[in-house]
Amino acid sequence: MWDLKRVLDDLNPLLLLKGYEPKYYFEGFLSPEERGIVLTIKLARGLSKEDKRAIKLFMETLGISVTEGIDAGEK
Repeated sequence: MWDLKRVLDDLNPLLLLKGYEPKYYFEGFLSPEERGIVLTIKLARGLSKEDKRAIKLFMETLGISVTEGIDAGEK
């Protein structure tokens, strides 16, 4: 099982370096017994195709399910 803090410690600097200015929103339970958390990451701008592919691959190799949302400004 992956460690959320470790994932964010790896992911956050990359997003900041590229100027995405991430904001994180958590829903669910953090306790091991509950095993359910949803992490929503909102960015100041849309990801490039290359960055999107790299981040999705990074998360999926850790066994994290990735669901892409649509920003209110996108069509």
